[in-house]
Amino acid sequence: MCLHTLKVSTENVIRLQYVEIISVCELTVEQTTSKIRKNMGEIYPGLLTGRTDIVISAIVFAFVKP
Repeated sequence: MCLHTLKVSTENVIRLQYVEIISVCELTVEQTTSKIRKNMGEIYPGLLTGRTDIVISAIVFAFVKP
């Protein structure tokens, strides 16, 4: 298994090596996973055939003024 930690930039995008910049603004984890799978599938065909998978989790923080 290969693990990568990616952060969403202040512009609401993630940058993947060998793949274009991916905008994730207002996307759910499921929508983000699908978008990454589609874009990375051009380089890693196993993602499109189901032989390889992507697992994404998110931690969301909200700051609220009292």
